[in-house]
Amino acid sequence: MEKKKPLYITIADDIAMQIDKGIYRVGDKLPSIRQMSQISKVSINTIKEAYFRLENKQLISPRPQSGYFVKFNHSHKYSYNKKYENDTNIKEAITTDLFHEVHRDYYNKEFVQLGCTHLYPDLLPIKKLNNILSSQLKLHSEECVSSTDYQGVERLRVQIAKRYAQIGCFIEPDDIYITSGCIEALMFALMSICKQGDTIAVEHPVFPGSLHIWEKLGLNIIEVPSSLDTGICLDTLEFVLQNNDIKACYVIPNFNNPLGSLMPENKKKRLVDLVEKYDIPIIEDDVFGDLYFNQERPGLLQCFSKEKNVISISSFSKTLAPGYRVGWIVPGKYKKEYDRFKICMPSTNMASQFAISEFLENGGFDRYLRGLRHKFINNLELMINAINKYFPSETRFNYPEGGCSIWLDLPEWFDSVKLYLAAKTYKITFIPGPVFTTTTKFRNSFRLSVTKWSEDVENAIKILGNLIYKQKKL
Repeated sequence: MEKKKPLYITIADDIAMQIDKGIYRVGDKLPSIRQMSQISKVSINTIKEAYFRLENKQLISPRPQSGYFVKFNHSHKYSYNKKYENDTNIKEAITTDLFHEVHRDYYNKEFVQLGCTHLYPDLLPIKKLNNILSSQLKLHSEECVSSTDYQGVERLRVQIAKRYAQIGCFIEPDDIYITSGCIEALMFALMSICKQGDTIAVEHPVFPGSLHIWEKLGLNIIEVPSSLDTGICLDTLEFVLQNNDIKACYVIPNFNNPLGSLMPENKKKRLVDLVEKYDIPIIEDDVFGDLYFNQERPGLLQCFSKEKNVISISSFSKTLAPGYRVGWIVPGKYKKEYDRFKICMPSTNMASQFAISEFLENGGFDRYLRGLRHKFINNLELMINAINKYFPSETRFNYPEGGCSIWLDLPEWFDSVKLYLAAKTYKITFIPGPVFTTTTKFRNSFRLSVTKWSEDVENAIKILGNLIYKQKKL
């Protein structure tokens, strides 16, 4: 005689079947434990056990003070580990006409933005920030309109140092410099350690914003291939360092833009050991580090640096207040060179610095971040569900563990630039693959973003899918 299943398993299986049939879709909220107890006419403990079973199967996930929500089914994702082939020739950092066209479209409010990694207003604590800004302008009226320390507001540097300490990086506030965003931090870092004509090693594909900076500074680059799950290839990087006069490296270890990759902690240590072996600076861009989807924030290269070869840069533009343009840099052992450069540069907006200082101290920044990450997780699952629904089965993509980006590859017959131009006629834009390199690669790749989800976004994904199918037929 077949043994009867426990009641909680039966209930869990029934809910799983409803998820599989689409009765509950990705992102949908399940009835509360109490409501489900009343619906099923069983005890609250039985529903708790059923939800716990579904959570272990990665079908649902809890959100603090919100309830349980349906997750994307990880067993069906098209995730993979692709390492791009080597091309270690020195090239000029040059942006193309396509780069500038995409950049202009990136800010066009008439378009449905599928590739934009900016925070939209509905994600931001605008009312609280405005109230804080108003109060800080009154409290620091003279400082906000007068010249100030080029290093930045000490109170803000103390708060940033405390956040570093939480992940095992012990940095003095005096070793931190406030900048006008992360891009300025990158530009100033390079200007203080490089000169025109120097060569730097960078990840491949590259972040387009940084490519524009390198072009303006007259730098050459060597693009070192990266993988979708662990970041830059260290064997290739060592070959590059052995055979070239490299002045610096630039990497985004935590939730790389555009790949979304997360470098494992042991690989971060190996990377730091490598650059310290050759005694060159490595610029660590951690602008997405706080947007992690798992339980713990990933560590920093800075934590493994014994010789202080790591220059860390970041900002609040991707997490709190894009318009405030407040970033920072920790120049490590290159502090003297950076200080001599920065002392002649203008200071970052004082009112913005005071407002963010207050928000970090008393505004519930970590609580706000938890909510932001949950929104991104939900958007990611809805985006992947739509990709699976509307795109060809040959589509391959990563399932990032944080950040804003999804990187997609299709077979060689696909042309992301043709798709981009066709999508523009529907007032849809995304970021085609060739924008992320100075080579001829990534024609069949493109980047999407999870910062926004709406009916318009899903319709735009559907239109992209139809346009891709048309290319396939041709």
